[in-house]
Amino acid sequence: MKKKWLSLLAKIIVSGLILTILFYKTDVNKFYTIIKGADMLIFLLAFCLFIIAQTISTYRWKMLLHTERMNIHFYNLIAYYFIGMFFNLFMPTLVGGDVVRGYYLYKKSNKGSESVASIFVERLSGFFALMVIGLLSLIIGYSYINDKPIIVILLAAITSVFFASLLLIANKGVRDKVNELIKGGRFEWVRQKLKGISESIKRYRNHKEVVMRVTLLSFLVQVIGIFILWLLLHLAGSV
Repeated sequence: MKKKWLSLLAKIIVSGLILTILFYKTDVNKFYTIIKGADMLIFLLAFCLFIIAQTISTYRWKMLLHTERMNIHFYNLIAYYFIGMFFNLFMPTLVGGDVVRGYYLYKKSNKGSESVASIFVERLSGFFALMVIGLLSLIIGYSYINDKPIIVILLAAITSVFFASLLLIANKGVRDKVNELIKGGRFEWVRQKLKGISESIKRYRNHKEVVMRVTLLSFLVQVIGIFILWLLLHLAGSV
């Protein structure tokens, strides 16, 4: 009982420190000015859409976990998702939040490789949807950015890296070479972990219908996210 209270106290202290850092980095006067003149109806709409998007994302994750026979309650998953998003606010990359929710999922299921694989495939589907939307936007709205080649170059570079990574993951020869490089010695445990994760990812090939549905949901989440961003820009008077 004492251990639980200490754990709760530690979480409250850490959360308080994080919120303090976030508010310290925020321009309070500018924030207050924006909120004071904001249309609360637009704000509430954006907030509701945000909750809907995260709920869809959690359902997408649950679909992937179901293929691994990991029947985690939806309430737990959505809690892990929001905890991960909270950590994304101050961690240097989005991966930080994924590590946190992966840790919570592992604690609940005791399935490490399957937990990592589900998050990886979920993120992959989201990134794929984002890349497709980005490329379509580039084609349709090229006239708006033709004088800013850096945007085109960045999008092309990110897309190339993404699809090259997919090719490497799918290529058995490359995976075997990586396994050989880290086989034995101090890196053997790394090889075993990567092998387990790789096997879990490969199993999703047998669930093409689920992967297709997950990808479609990823497109929906990205479209909602774009609309939320437009609403917030409108709220701030930038559009």
